[in-house]
Amino acid sequence: MKKKIIAMITGLAMVAMIVPSSAQAITVSELLALIAAATSLEDLQASIAALEDGGGVGVTCTFTRALAPGSTGADVKCLQQYLNDAGYTVAASGAGSAGNETQYYGSLTKAAVGAWQDGNGVAYGAYKGYFGPISQAKYDALAAAGEEEEEEEEEEEEGNLTATIYATPASGIDIYVDTTDNSVIAAKVKATDSDVTLQRLDLRFDTRPWRYVTGLSVYADGTLIKSIDVTEEDCSEVTVGSAYDVRISGLGIDIAEDTYKIITVKADTISALYTSTEIDDGKAIVVSFQSNAFRGVDEAAIDQYSPSSALSTRTFTINATVTGEIEVSAAADNPDVAPFIYSSTAASENVPVMRVNLKAKTADVIVRSMVVAPTASGTDTNVFTTAKLYDGDTILASTSTGDAVSTTFADIDLTIPKNSTKTLTVKLDVKKQAAGTNPEGAYASCSLEANTNGVNAETAGTFVAATITGSTVDAGGIYLYLKAPTIALSSSSIGPIRSPGTSYASNNSQAPAEIKLNVTANGGDIYVRTYSSTAASSGIVAGTTTNTGSVQLTQGVFSSGADLKSYSWKIVNGETETFTVTGVLDNLSSSSISNAAMNLTNVKWATTDAELDSLYTTQTWGLAKLKTDPIQLMTKN
Repeated sequence: MKKKIIAMITGLAMVAMIVPSSAQAITVSELLALIAAATSLEDLQASIAALEDGGGVGVTCTFTRALAPGSTGADVKCLQQYLNDAGYTVAASGAGSAGNETQYYGSLTKAAVGAWQDGNGVAYGAYKGYFGPISQAKYDALAAAGEEEEEEEEEEEEGNLTATIYATPASGIDIYVDTTDNSVIAAKVKATDSDVTLQRLDLRFDTRPWRYVTGLSVYADGTLIKSIDVTEEDCSEVTVGSAYDVRISGLGIDIAEDTYKIITVKADTISALYTSTEIDDGKAIVVSFQSNAFRGVDEAAIDQYSPSSALSTRTFTINATVTGEIEVSAAADNPDVAPFIYSSTAASENVPVMRVNLKAKTADVIVRSMVVAPTASGTDTNVFTTAKLYDGDTILASTSTGDAVSTTFADIDLTIPKNSTKTLTVKLDVKKQAAGTNPEGAYASCSLEANTNGVNAETAGTFVAATITGSTVDAGGIYLYLKAPTIALSSSSIGPIRSPGTSYASNNSQAPAEIKLNVTANGGDIYVRTYSSTAASSGIVAGTTTNTGSVQLTQGVFSSGADLKSYSWKIVNGETETFTVTGVLDNLSSSSISNAAMNLTNVKWATTDAELDSLYTTQTWGLAKLKTDPIQLMTKN
């Protein structure tokens, strides 16, 4: 007994010398178990280290004996910690669970070891769940592989940062006083070999920036990252009067390995220029990214800088007077030309004929008036009474039209904020059919010029005349009928075939084509003239389009499921019938034709099954989209 007590005291004294202060939470019973199991001082120190680990990521154990159910000791606890860390859970909770590992090798440890053996291909024979030499050799191999992989990962963590000037914004742009978010310079910043977090950038100005700029903002791929105020204290003077740096820190822009982000700097300008001749209206300012302007941190926590030399500069001119600009364009839903079924008993109101986009580009603008040029034709066209201009559901202006669209919408007074777009709609009121009049086929349309002849606008605040740019907008227009068809493309196809008698199978001088069109009757039954081998008498006529060369079209019969009458196909009011037009395109030129296509040129229709061709309306409008894709036709051999 005395020997045991002496051994215990000696062991405790030894432990006190070798156990670090962070491991003092080890219990006396655990220390005695460690002493009893240890075969050397080094073994005891390793066991204590394993006991202290607590099951964290990267648990490393040293095994000097076979472990089996009933074994106890620090090596058992380290094994449990390793199994829990590797995903082979000893217990979900309580004894043996992560953070609660024990020194006892029981049934739970045996089951976890068996699962680990199965998961790693360990041969155990009849000893599943026993952690003997074969299992320990597998453990050592896995640990060594993990260390090598970790070393490789650490070697690959050091990254690289590259910065190149970005095309947008271009140099030489104009900006104005008292404006915000003016893009002045941008760079494409790329990370390689590692993820890199961009932390800061430095911007070089060729003049004292605080005299023109009140703030700077950094955007990454269009997303605002950080904004700063620009004061004299925020700027570093490199060369008096000609070189000043502004640093923007704390960006935290994550750039994944082998990807890039577009870093754009935008400037807010001062409210008014100084009166000194040194910085009068039209001051040109040069801004640039000098060498090492960008600093990032890679996965190895190493600072990365770019570029190695200064990038191309950008110049912007700051102007005292802001001139508004309106860009005119057709709206995506600007109406195509179409029939309009008017009434013989009541007027029709708010028939849309044109939709136009007005975009304010440099400043807020106020639209004062619009001049819409009229187009009208047909018999008894005095049926359009009022033209109206709408912003959504809000009417802005209206005027009497006479027999066409009004020329002027006055007193609009519509404010369009900078960088926003208003879509305006022109609508017409149509009279009912009056006794003794015949407005059948009457046509109305309008256009808006993209200049001051079309739009009269002012810059908000300064009331300086706005600049008008863009493209003239032409409306498709409407044709008035009591009864008329709506014609739309159903489908089209075109494909090459080998020319008969040629010696080369790849020589495609001919192409079969097909156009399917849907015809809907509106206002009453509609009759489409039947096919005739004489094109002039055919109800549906196709043609060809090419940029160069000569193409012959042999139009085939067209088919329809409509009710065939004596001279036409009948389409019942409100119903739609599909017509299929076929043809063969033949290259007559001595060279290949790159873009031959078949298109629909006219459709003849009437409101009765008429015999005479003259009784049919020959519709040539509204057919522009009824065509095939272009195809290349080779020459004949």
